[in-house]
Amino acid sequence: MYIYTNIKKLDKRYYIDENNNKWSSELFTKKGAKKTSKSLINCYNCTDCKDCLNCKECQNCKDCDSCFNCYNCQNCEYLTNCVKCIGCQNCSNCEN
Repeated sequence: MYIYTNIKKLDKRYYIDENNNKWSSELFTKKGAKKTSKSLINCYNCTDCKDCLNCKECQNCKDCDSCFNCYNCQNCEYLTNCVKCIGCQNCSNCEN
């Protein structure tokens, strides 16, 4: 299945997709940002994240599900609903 992703560059700092997710132009090429954008499903306003589902306003997270405003987390999966976590791994229903 093909997922259409529209990436544009903003202020020479970020590549941004249609859900306002963004990737640093210092870390990603436009092609890399487009590929990574396809790995985010139903995510909004996230920065430098990949392979996530249903997340909002997270930064530099990977393989997370249903997290909000988390930073540098990994593998918080299966409807974990983590909120404002920093550097978590394999967690569920965490807050701060």
